[in-house]
This record gives sequence, structure tokens and C-alpha cells, in this order.
Amino acid sequence: MEALPFHYPDGSAWNARARKVLIFCLALLLPAGQLAAQIAGPMLYPKGEVLVDGRNTSGPIALFAGDKVQTGASASASLTAVGSTVLLSPNTVLTYNPKGLEMGCGHLLVTTVVNRMSSHVANLTITPQGDVAKYVITRASGKLEIATREGSINVNDGVQTTSVGAGNLISFSAGSDCPLADAADQTPAPASKTVSLSKGKIAAIALGAAAAGGVGLALALSRGGSRTPVSPSVP
Repeated sequence: MEALPFHYPDGSAWNARARKVLIFCLALLLPAGQLAAQIAGPMLYPKGEVLVDGRNTSGPIALFAGDKVQTGASASASLTAVGSTVLLSPNTVLTYNPKGLEMGCGHLLVTTVVNRMSSHVANLTITPQGDVAKYVITRASGKLEIATREGSINVNDGVQTTSVGAGNLISFSAGSDCPLADAADQTPAPASKTVSLSKGKIAAIALGAAAAGGVGLALALSRGGSRTPVSPSVP
């Protein structure tokens, strides 16, 4: 039997086809990868009854922009992102935004190591001054308190900015905002009342007591501190 001749494909033609297939695959994969990078958020680790957009979640879940998290009366949660960790105490409401956490009512402990994660509460924006910072936000019982445990933070009310260093706390009367101790009793959170830094009061934190009570804060007010308004760093 006569053997049939085998013809090897032309190398240049084969390479051209391979390049076309590769370019086509990259064109499909690259936008998807970019989209995933843009929308992927931090991971939420719930403990107890925790709702995400009104649905109960019992295991770790990725958060996306606009997701609303609410912890129950005996629940808590932790949120981890690159360089940042956020602890949610019981009865806390939080909306995730890549540009900054949006807090409703409750208690938050924010720790940043590399990523300077900012937070928003009422009309205030809280931003770490350096890469390492730890701060607590408490918004309940008609009060709003922002305390710095480590590093320093800037607090801006849309008009002026003040600095709060480690071991200090700035407090405001929130009036009808979050009037109850339990955020679960007032969900959705009431409309935010405008807060002015000129009416805030600086005080020292009893750090030992604050650590013993989690994010519960023990406030040590001095006579002058309890009456002295904030002196903004920006007029």
C-alpha cells in the first residue's frame, strides 16, 4: 500500500491563527476582570442574626456598593478589606460604599493599617490622617460620638475640619437622630440631622474602660473640656 504524503501546515499561517484566537480571548477576559475589580467589595463575617439588604445571612459574604448591613440585638459582624477591618456591634446599621462607610445607628470600630478607610455619619466625614489609625463611632441614645483610639483623624462637617488625636473624643447632641439605644428599634435610620463642628465638645477617653467594654466608650470629661467648643483647624 502506498503511503499518503503528510503535509505540515505552514508555520506562519498557524501562528497568525493562534494570535487571532489569543487576542479574541483577551478581549473577552480583560473587561470582565476590570469589572470584577471595580465591583468586588470587602468580606462580611456575621455572628448571630445579621441582615444584608433585608436578608438573613449566616456565612461569609462579599459586599458590593450600596449593600446595607444590620446586626441584631445579640449579633455582631466584622468587615475586612485590604488594609482595613471594621467591627459592628449589636444593633448597628451600615451601608457599604467604596468611597466611605455610611453609618446609620449603632457602634463601629474601624481599624486601618494601609488603606485609609473613611466613614460618613450624618453630614460628617471621618478620615484617618495616616496609614495607621483606629477610631470608634457611636450613634445612639440621641448622641453622636467619634473617638480616636490610635493615630489621628480628621472630622469634616462640609464647612470646616478639626483634628482628633489618639485618646480624645468629639461628641455632639444628635437630637432626634437615633434616639433609642437599640438601632433595631428604629430601622430604617431616621433622616440625618446636620451636625456642626462648632458645637462639638472635645474630651478625653478612658481607654482602659473603653477596651473592656468593646466599642462602648467611657468618657472622662474635664471641667474645661465639657464646655469648650471645638477649635477647627480650618476656619
